[in-house]
Amino acid sequence: MVGEHEANADATIRREILDAIDRLLGTNPSIGVVAFDGTGARRLYDCYFARCPDLTCLALPSTSPAPCPARFRRQTRKMDRFARNPVTTIA
Repeated sequence: MVGEHEANADATIRREILDAIDRLLGTNPSIGVVAFDGTGARRLYDCYFARCPDLTCLALPSTSPAPCPARFRRQTRKMDRFARNPVTTIA
């Protein structure tokens, strides 16, 4: 999704342009997990797309550097671990 927002505040996102996530999931039924970069991304997904019963949706901690650079480094390490092996990360 692309849109306009102030700084790193998810609450200020407006004029968003959606990716074709529904089409991606519909044509790739083997996708079983979708991970969102923060609760704001998950909230926007829920606003525009219906949940699939066979799809696990995870709101991972945001990697936004806005609150604190050290937190940003911790969160990006968590995202990296998830990207390498999402099944064991959520288990």
